[in-house]
Amino acid sequence: MNKTIIWIFMTMLLIDCASATTYYVDNTCTNQGNGQGDNCAASFGASGAYKDIQDCLNNAYAGDTCLVKGNSSDPYMPLPTCLGYMPAYRPVRDGTASAPITLKAYPDARPLIVS
Repeated sequence: MNKTIIWIFMTMLLIDCASATTYYVDNTCTNQGNGQGDNCAASFGASGAYKDIQDCLNNAYAGDTCLVKGNSSDPYMPLPTCLGYMPAYRPVRDGTASAPITLKAYPDARPLIVS
């Protein structure tokens, strides 16, 4: 019984101590990166920015941040689906009150997000 309580406490402690990740999005990149770099990826899946906001939100967990580069001449738009356009960008996981999933502009960038 005591071992179970200790195991549950340690698991909760590890989950709570998980570090937040900052992902990068840049729709001017040619290759889709893994979101882990603020430059464009040299090849598909390599270190570099995601090309679309939804890709970032699909991989974000509570406490994570998506920094979006861009400018008003190259807007971000939800990708088309077989039913038309998605109504908005949506994270696939929930954040929490103390650790929200944050979507914000990269420093000195002014991305235009259309949804």
